[in-house]
Amino acid sequence: MLSKASLNLVLLAGLIAPSDGAIFSREVSKANLEAAYGALQQWYNHSNGLWIPSLTVLTGVATVDTSMKQQIAGVIAETFVKAPHYSPEMAKVVDMENERYLMQTFYGDRWPFLPPWYVQQHGRPHRHTFKNFINDDEGWWALGWIAAYDLTQDHRYLTQAQIIFRDMYSVFGKINCSRNNAGVGGIWWDKNHTYVNAIANELFFSTAASLANRAGSSSGGLSYLDIAKKQLAWFRGTGMIQSNFTINDGLDQQTCRNNGGTIWTYNQGVILGGLVELSKATSDKFYIDTAHNIANAAIATLAPSGILRGFLRAELWRGWLAIQRNLRQEFACPAQSKPKGPIQRLLQA
Repeated sequence: MLSKASLNLVLLAGLIAPSDGAIFSREVSKANLEAAYGALQQWYNHSNGLWIPSLTVLTGVATVDTSMKQQIAGVIAETFVKAPHYSPEMAKVVDMENERYLMQTFYGDRWPFLPPWYVQQHGRPHRHTFKNFINDDEGWWALGWIAAYDLTQDHRYLTQAQIIFRDMYSVFGKINCSRNNAGVGGIWWDKNHTYVNAIANELFFSTAASLANRAGSSSGGLSYLDIAKKQLAWFRGTGMIQSNFTINDGLDQQTCRNNGGTIWTYNQGVILGGLVELSKATSDKFYIDTAHNIANAAIATLAPSGILRGFLRAELWRGWLAIQRNLRQEFACPAQSKPKGPIQRLLQA
């Protein structure tokens, strides 16, 4: 079950649509949108500039209700200044307590506390920038700052996304499963090199494709478009995308094959945004068609009755946001026809 606060976030995602809104007939209530935003801001911590809803959610609110743009831009600017100075001493570990591929979070200053063995092996984690020891966390920040740039056109945010991406890129093609029949690519989930999973690699791909459309084809020696293409080819070659187009959690570290892990909702959603961006950058309809296949598979598997199902509360709302937002982007593309059937019902839910 979703908490009331999490439900507010899910409802807010359903209210956010592309600025043209052409493919959706349902009217967005400004009063409902502002009420949901007000509820979500109860999670915002002015002392450290952090909050639970993602940057992409808040920028989406401002896209729909332009009267809130200045207020939301101010919140984003505060986060940009304050958040890098807050270090929660947070660590994420997979395969704890016989829970295969399920990550658990520990803290240095509150329960659940960091296990002594972790501190002994890796030291106490510290973060004083938007870069940290978990690559998927970096990817969420990078996409958030790209969304902030889209809203404000403030180049500080685009530069920050590029800085984060370069840190993720430092391990690109250097993992234990970097080579397969489709090419070379991939990044680790964490800086301790313990796991190669779908979400970190989808975020890396989506960030590269997004930067290709905003920062030029290359920057500082990096060709974002080439990296995005190579990363997607490698990702498809890993087998994490199954024959029915659902995406599993990650790779077996011994065989470098699909580990059969959970089909998380966010793994079905994040990649859609990258495919939309890559389609824009190349004018190649193949990427939109692939996104459509993944979206249909996700709905058939996780929302057969029109209600999205998930395994963890936080993962469920994050997955819902990714699927909703990126499906809307997909069907806003000229190359794609209007949504029909299950996808249309999900988007209008």
